[in-house]
Amino acid sequence: MSIIAELQNGGAKGPILKPLPDDDFVWDFSQGADHSTICCVEPVIRIKTSSDKGAPGRSIGVPRKNSRRNTIDYQDPIDHSIKRAEGNLEMKGLYQDLRDPNVVKIEPQFGPWKYTDAAGKQRSAYWDARITYSDGTRVLKDFKPAPIAIRKNHLETVNTIFQQMPTSVADSAAMITDRDLPAWAVANGRLIHSVLCDEHWVMKDEMAAAIELLHEPVTLEDLCLPHGGIQRTFRTAVYLIAKGILWHPPGLINAFTRVAHLPVFKAPTSHTSGTSISTNL
Repeated sequence: MSIIAELQNGGAKGPILKPLPDDDFVWDFSQGADHSTICCVEPVIRIKTSSDKGAPGRSIGVPRKNSRRNTIDYQDPIDHSIKRAEGNLEMKGLYQDLRDPNVVKIEPQFGPWKYTDAAGKQRSAYWDARITYSDGTRVLKDFKPAPIAIRKNHLETVNTIFQQMPTSVADSAAMITDRDLPAWAVANGRLIHSVLCDEHWVMKDEMAAAIELLHEPVTLEDLCLPHGGIQRTFRTAVYLIAKGILWHPPGLINAFTRVAHLPVFKAPTSHTSGTSISTNL
């Protein structure tokens, strides 16, 4: 039976999964780069983390009706669990970590951590995420809309919390606002996250071998041409970007994006975007 299915409204019983024949589904590039065959039905949501020293993480409830707050459930392609972002800005920021081949662990709603504010009052706070990289570096991230961050001088609060935390918890902290997340980067992150959740990529090994022979940049369209064309292997090429095999310059990923073999045209990397706070070691 095909794993491709259609989510239908099951009334009081909730959503049901209706199987579709394999030949009823044909993906076409014109349907949009973000199309994915993955369909999550009533997933087990694991949004608490095993943090240091008994800090279990925070459960984010679904917003009430007419609430201005929203939540977004997403699949983490690293550990394959379903996690929950607290809002659009947090999700946009996490896309940059979900697409980063150097990220090995994402712990959302990391905390709680007690601290004393500038007025001497005892408080507790959660970081939006703790990100662990392949080199062992751990970065705490806090996402905030730029106008609020500026008006409330939120960077000072972030620094206050970080400086009062145990030195073993993280190497640095970063405050990230919407101004650090251009539209093209968000779109690329959304696309790459979608591709990583596919779990099947057409002609992946053949394209990876061809990329090894690249000595100069080519467009994604030209790269895909010998492997069935961009309609067939666009998402495979994006997967190879996500895995760090292909490099592309800043800008929206599309058929005309010029890519190169990463070891030949290696791009500079950084563990943080936004405003970073140095290590407290």
